[in-house]
Amino acid sequence: MSTDRGLTTVAHISDLHIARRPPWSQLNFKRLLGYVNYNVSRRIRHRESSVEGALVKLARLRPDLVIASGDLTQLGLDGELLELRDLLLGLKDTGIPVFIAPGNHDCYAGFHPEALADLRRELSLGHAPDDHGIHHFPGVDILILDQGIPTPPFAAYGRTKAGELEAASGGWADPPSGVSRLVSGHFPVASRGGGKPKPLHGLIDWREMRMFLRGHSVAAYLCGHDHKRYRVELPGGCVQYVAPALPLDDGVDVYECSGDGVKPLPPL
Repeated sequence: MSTDRGLTTVAHISDLHIARRPPWSQLNFKRLLGYVNYNVSRRIRHRESSVEGALVKLARLRPDLVIASGDLTQLGLDGELLELRDLLLGLKDTGIPVFIAPGNHDCYAGFHPEALADLRRELSLGHAPDDHGIHHFPGVDILILDQGIPTPPFAAYGRTKAGELEAASGGWADPPSGVSRLVSGHFPVASRGGGKPKPLHGLIDWREMRMFLRGHSVAAYLCGHDHKRYRVELPGGCVQYVAPALPLDDGVDVYECSGDGVKPLPPL
């Protein structure tokens, strides 16, 4: 979409919750509860057709890249990841890289399956980060975080993968020059009112994340998890943008990123 060599257009989607019936070989207590919860409270409201329609709009828009900030599956099943791959193939065929920041629903079984790692590599279309984990695009540096960890029943919290912030700090040791900085993870670092996240349903290391965003002059933090669209201005100038769950709201959030900052556009 972008023709300006100093500008990158980023589309942001989150919380697709692609669900399929779990096979006995991949069933555990956490997945059983999750499947029951999906059928009782989400199945009617979560429309996969909304996801398909939003992805068609994205393929037509042709942003420079798409960030998918976690909970892309309901139970972290191999079959769900295959369905997700089929849904995202249209973006791959159009040449639009997709960066995935895993969420808690993507590691329900207590580990990240190889299928998820393979999908992340495939959809990035060869856009590998540098040694610090940072992706470099015209006008913007992008850090994609893995905050998905296994949780006990009735809990949905997360924690940033060990070493990711430390590594990125080495790459962003100096103040930004000529580019903005954008970070994406699954979990908000602040509630809608700007307070701390819920203890059993938020990011454990939210304080460290806020310090990182402020200390490295990050312009925007893109996340999901709460299923509703809102924004929070964080201390230090970073703005947290929370994307809605795509099956509930097929409006796609889009941002223009340049050395002047991260500018939100009207949702698609």
